[in-house]
Amino acid sequence: MVRGKTDEEIGLMAFTQFAYCDALDLAEKQRIVKEAIALGCDRAAEIEQEYGLLEPKEIFHSVGIKIEDEKERNDSQKNYVKFAEYHVKTGKVYLNRAAIKKIDQELEPGQAERIVLCHELYHFFEAKRWGSTAGLFVRDVKLFGWIPTKRKILPAAEIAANSFTKQYLNLEFNPQIIEDYYFDKN
Repeated sequence: MVRGKTDEEIGLMAFTQFAYCDALDLAEKQRIVKEAIALGCDRAAEIEQEYGLLEPKEIFHSVGIKIEDEKERNDSQKNYVKFAEYHVKTGKVYLNRAAIKKIDQELEPGQAERIVLCHELYHFFEAKRWGSTAGLFVRDVKLFGWIPTKRKILPAAEIAANSFTKQYLNLEFNPQIIEDYYFDKN
């Protein structure tokens, strides 16, 4: 649950999804969160400078990316939902309309879709223009507590995408809240 949490606290929660991130100490995770949030804000300002305040759907349309509903979706997992996914190879964004419909009543009409599409817009620009956000956050970790290796810190991309979405859409809340709304309905 992200209700009542700061953007930094929500960002730290993203690290729990990746076991190798356990090897990072709290101070390092906090540094990554702050840098990823700042990166997302900077990139939102860049896109706003270029596209003005076009809606995410309009930007996708202007660059030739199609938005389609997912055909079959299994949302049977109790603590995970995928609202959408941008596919580089197909040049499409696939929306999980059933999940978006569940959270629509908690927000202004169309706001849930705007949030989801804006998050995917970040990943589009990440793939087509900026390069891998996680690749900017490579850290030494120890797998199984003793095997030294370098890993891209994948949560950084999600933190930056949320920050981008919040900034670009001028939201007063962290967009991660839509997961709370979704799981409240299930």
